[in-house]
Amino acid sequence: MTDPSPRPRAARLWVTIGVASLVLLASHALEWSLLDWLTPFLLGPWFALAWLLMLGALMLAVRHAWRRPWRAWLPALACVAAMAFSLLAPFERWWLWADFHGRLAARKTVIAAVQAGRLVPNVAHNPDLIALHGTPQVSAGGNEVVVEHHRGQDYVFFYTDRGLLDHYAGYLWVGGDADPRAFDAKARGDMRTDAMSESDGKGRWYYITHR
Repeated sequence: MTDPSPRPRAARLWVTIGVASLVLLASHALEWSLLDWLTPFLLGPWFALAWLLMLGALMLAVRHAWRRPWRAWLPALACVAAMAFSLLAPFERWWLWADFHGRLAARKTVIAAVQAGRLVPNVAHNPDLIALHGTPQVSAGGNEVVVEHHRGQDYVFFYTDRGLLDHYAGYLWVGGDADPRAFDAKARGDMRTDAMSESDGKGRWYYITHR
């Protein structure tokens, strides 16, 4: 009799590879959302588990293909492709683009409320911080924004990453054509600033990181 088991085993292997690849790719694609949810302390173990799952699937695929025709190596090649894509794809750039444009209208609403005086600093330990209660999520790490004023212009900062210690990153809206480097003056030497948009006459967006 012919052993019917190889085909079901191959099907189960493909399911395992599919699940492992999905977990790994989704973890990298949603890293910044996971960071806000899991905190930096748990994100590392999460990625370790995702990679161990992928490596386990690869080992199963190699064992399945050993001493078999070349087609049996396709599952192992699929594992390698998923791992390579996870390491090489510009997930951060894609995520920042999607987050910036997807929440742009909500962030503009916050800026308008700040300029109109409807939103003012309301966090006791930081005179520049506004906690946005009952509003859509526009800022990572608690939905708080930083507001500063320099030379008659407003600076409104939305977090994408609050990090640890003094590390942070996010979108900075600067009124008029003011210099974005005036924001958070004490960190200026360690701050990187990249323009996100052209000035529309009212202000301009920047993406800044401080490490």
